Amino acid sequence: MLFKFKENARTYNYDSCRNLICELEKSRSAKIPSKGIRVFIELTKKCNFACSYCYLNLNSKNKKISEPSIKNKIDKITSAFVDNFQNKDNIEIIFYGGEPLLEFKLLQELVNFFDEKVILNKKNIQYGITTNGLLITPAIVDYLIKTKTNVTISLDGSSKTTELNRGKGIHELIESTIYRFAKEGHRAKIMATLSPNTVSSFPIDLDYLLGLPVKEIQFFACDSICKSSSINEKHVSFISGTLRKKVFDLINDKDYDSLKKIGNLISPMHSLATGSLCASLCDYGKNVFGISFDGKLYPCPCFMGYKDFVIENGQFKIPNKSGNINCTKCIGKNFCGGGCLFTHYIASKAAPEFISAKCMLNKNISRLAIEAYLKLYT
Repeated sequence: MLFKFKENARTYNYDSCRNLICELEKSRSAKIPSKGIRVFIELTKKCNFACSYCYLNLNSKNKKISEPSIKNKIDKITSAFVDNFQNKDNIEIIFYGGEPLLEFKLLQELVNFFDEKVILNKKNIQYGITTNGLLITPAIVDYLIKTKTNVTISLDGSSKTTELNRGKGIHELIESTIYRFAKEGHRAKIMATLSPNTVSSFPIDLDYLLGLPVKEIQFFACDSICKSSSINEKHVSFISGTLRKKVFDLINDKDYDSLKKIGNLISPMHSLATGSLCASLCDYGKNVFGISFDGKLYPCPCFMGYKDFVIENGQFKIPNKSGNINCTKCIGKNFCGGGCLFTHYIASKAAPEFISAKCMLNKNISRLAIEAYLKLYT
């Protein structure tokens, strides 16, 4: 099938590639290889930042959040883990927030607990953390490297862009942390948020981020979840055009080290190369879960805090598909899974234009991935 995909490149057009991908989807084995379990553990809802676009609505510095003690959190989180995951193989635990390093002692206690369970049950386990990076000290760097923790740092771009949304004096501290990890041979991933007030700087930010010694960069566009900070289709057109130019410049320059850093692009290209197109809407309640700091289990980390979606006695609510999202004929569904259920949930409560930009971006990146793949391998 992939040979046919490449052979048809000479007469390439968007519709023919979409048809070939549909054939690829039909021809693959009906048996989907089992994946490991990903468990996002919320250590706290508190954060030391006040990002202007924060969808958690934690951008008020004066907001008081009442949380239980560390011991109480340990008891509740470990209990939820043991009840649901102790007999599972290949578990990835991702520490989440808020800012999880505000609870570094709790993180260490949980790692000790999980490591002991792994030794006793001979299971494979991998750790990850999503952090803004500001609280990472040399000692924490050493600890995260020692525990082989995959580190994702939130950084939106150059100094101007970062400080516009997060405050002054922050960028240099985060940048130095990224270089500190790289110096130790433990490259971090970057999570960059695209917001309306920084879209015009995207070409500069893209170049800056690609120049950092990181493993991967994932761009996330503010959509309905970010409320008033949502990007629109005009923003997406500019972002997509900038990204397309950069991708083909990198290919023409044979700068493959920079190209492979663009996670949004490499993921669908890998799907094309392996035939591993998405099999379902998402892993909601199947292979991905969230445990909140109060020990409640959710079928997806995005739903943590939404009381209607707590898993009880193995049962959980499945959101209805939103009429504002039509995935049926969209080529992007083969790579994004047809839209995550949290996006559908939010879209069902928002105006259609709030979600259309995100879908447009996914579709444009899918098309770019096809074009880049064909350029590289035909």
